[in-house]
Amino acid sequence: SQNIFRHNQRKQDTPSLWSEKEQDNLKIEAEKERKRIESEQQQRLKFEEEQNRLRSEEEERRRILAEQELIRQQQEQQEQKELLKKEDEIKEIIVPTQVKVKFVLYGLQASNEKRIVVLGNQPQLGNWNSGQAESSQLALKLESHYKSETIELPPNETIEYKFVQLEDQPIWESGNNRKLIVEDYFLGKGTIYLISHWNDIRELNITESALENNSGETWEFVEDD
Repeated sequence: SQNIFRHNQRKQDTPSLWSEKEQDNLKIEAEKERKRIESEQQQRLKFEEEQNRLRSEEEERRRILAEQELIRQQQEQQEQKELLKKEDEIKEIIVPTQVKVKFVLYGLQASNEKRIVVLGNQPQLGNWNSGQAESSQLALKLESHYKSETIELPPNETIEYKFVQLEDQPIWESGNNRKLIVEDYFLGKGTIYLISHWNDIRELNITESALENNSGETWEFVEDD
């Protein structure tokens, strides 16, 4: 009977022993789960911190780029203002684009009654229109010879012209038109006196090299003061 009792007692003790093991296993599993959750939370926090850091860096990068762009635009505006200022200053400087000439005429009997003008193929020379011959600029004044006011003409172009006596009917020089080309070397340097004789038609090509060999018979260059 004692053996039977012990056997029954063991049978009663066994479930209790398995229950304790199961409880230990549950605790272990629960601890693992807790650590897993804690690890996930830490990883999530790290991820969020990294994302926040990246966002902050991106915002800072954009802020710096915006500042740099603003500085660049301000510099461009300043450079544009300075450029416009320089352009205005350049415009204020008068750059000569025409050569200055005076027409001198010999070979006519000097008389206060004579009205002599010069006409040619340029607007400054009346475009051959004798109706504009009364212009004071085109009229030659009587001294010991006839001489015009200063007239500005384009350089490096063929200028054609003639002298005309204004009477009841205009009397033009005979023969071909006079021709003149003045090199742009003379721009802004002085005045060229074109020395002519009535009906002595010549073609003049006034250049820097010709200036050194000019005999003074057909033209003379007078530098500005």
